[in-house]
Amino acid sequence: MDKVRRLRLGTGVTEAIQKYFVRMQKQNSQFYYVLDVDDESRLRNAFWPDARCRVAYEYFGKVITFDTAYLTNKY
Repeated sequence: MDKVRRLRLGTGVTEAIQKYFVRMQKQNSQFYYVLDVDDESRLRNAFWPDARCRVAYEYFGKVITFDTAYLTNKY
């Protein structure tokens, strides 16, 4: 089942995402990201709140939502 749930990314995609996030962080010091990769440098998880997300978090309070159903069904 785990194999079915994995998003198929092409070669170099993880590095491209990391370069993009580094560039965004240079442009905006409020941009934050974390990439979680496995032993073979395959992307497992990515987290990035931009400045707008961080302002909304401060305004609306301490509410966090996780989409744990992502890629588990067609909806």
